[in-house]
Amino acid sequence: MARLLVFLFPALIDLALSSAFFVCTVRLAEAGWSPLGVTGVLTCWAAVYVVICPWVGRYVTATNAWQWLTGSASLIALTCWTFALIEPVWVNYLFTALLGITTAGFFISFQVFMKTMGDGHQQSLSKSIGLYTFSWSMGMAMGPFVSGYLWEWTSWQNCYVISGIVAMVTGIGIFLLRHHGKPQAVEEEPDTSYAQLPDLIRLGWIAGGVAFLAVGIVRGVFPSSGLLYQISKSDQGIVLGLFCLSQAFTGLVLVRSQRWMYRVIPIMAFTLVGMGSLVLFSWADRLWLFELASLGFGVYTGATAFYFVFHALSHPIHSARYVSINETVVGAAGIGGPLLGGIIANLVGFTASYLTAAALACFAATWLYRKHRSYQNAMMKNPANHDEILSSQRTTNAP
Repeated sequence: MARLLVFLFPALIDLALSSAFFVCTVRLAEAGWSPLGVTGVLTCWAAVYVVICPWVGRYVTATNAWQWLTGSASLIALTCWTFALIEPVWVNYLFTALLGITTAGFFISFQVFMKTMGDGHQQSLSKSIGLYTFSWSMGMAMGPFVSGYLWEWTSWQNCYVISGIVAMVTGIGIFLLRHHGKPQAVEEEPDTSYAQLPDLIRLGWIAGGVAFLAVGIVRGVFPSSGLLYQISKSDQGIVLGLFCLSQAFTGLVLVRSQRWMYRVIPIMAFTLVGMGSLVLFSWADRLWLFELASLGFGVYTGATAFYFVFHALSHPIHSARYVSINETVVGAAGIGGPLLGGIIANLVGFTASYLTAAALACFAATWLYRKHRSYQNAMMKNPANHDEILSSQRTTNAP
């Protein structure tokens, strides 16, 4: 039971993070900043995150992951408390830049730490990834909801104060539960449950990069397209909340996964669901259609996030480095998605932005199909050369 409590921590940190983002963007909007100036704080966070992730990946190990976690959570708390005392809105850019540094340290370290919690069975890694996907998705869903009500009842400063308390509780909790990781066992006897299966991390980077780019497009464009169809702010919140909930529960459903991550049909099916949902976003003109599109989109992103993280952590040697590249991809998509969606919407229209995301998902589906099939065909033609093919793939994919 105590080990399950560890998976509350990504939810708590993402609750604090999404709450802070909500306060930053709303304060800038109320101060009269342009739409580009408002969304710029999120771009600022993503840009710093992209730069810091590879550096963190070089130093985090199974042995010191808990120290990085407690340190990062404590710094997030101190950052929130400090900026609760500063009034000028322009400092939100400095605030989000500092959060980009500290959250990079937290999420890379957590994924390395949770891999050390396995019990030696193949399903333990899938269970950890499924719970992790559920946890951070729920945190992202709850942050704006909590801070919105707290701001109405009290003040924006208290949103930062509560976020800081949540982050500090996370740091303390990780320190108290650090013994649930097994760094010595992991380092002396690397997990070989999936060692005889191909290293598909490059497919994970393509699939995850496209999915998170689509998320950036939808999050950047939907508020404006929702306004066009006179959807209220509360209903817009419901649509985005359904997306996060669908993503979270998709991750939870996949906790018993074993081998679908190595087969072409399941990941193709999830990607096709994403394409259909993005097309539905493009021609939806009423609330229930947007809600349906959001639910389907969450299934796609939840499954793709699982696939993305799994192929990083399943590697017996390079998992820490792969995780840092994963998070770099997430940050890059966080920069490119809103910018791409906004530029296309300005030039052509909202419909074109959603269809561009669908076209990118189509590209990802085609790429995944070809690469999965090429490996399967190679194995069918030369089953005796399995070890040589596997060794070649792992050597080629190692960064």
